[in-house]
Amino acid sequence: MTTVKAVGAVSGEPAEWYAIDWPTIHRNVRRLQVRIAQATKESRWSKVRALPSLLTHRNRVSQRRLVASRE
Repeated sequence: MTTVKAVGAVSGEPAEWYAIDWPTIHRNVRRLQVRIAQATKESRWSKVRALPSLLTHRNRVSQRRLVASRE
């Protein structure tokens, strides 16, 4: 006889999702995107390489992924 083990999402996730301050997330992502574009325009390649990591590693949850998954 085989037993089935249910695997699902963590129950705390929906509560955390609605507690996110979306306007602040959007503002931070937009500001960093502008900084990346400016650094690219000025050919500051070390900045261009460094700034995207702020988008993905700044918070426990990636701001860029949050914005992309919300839209």
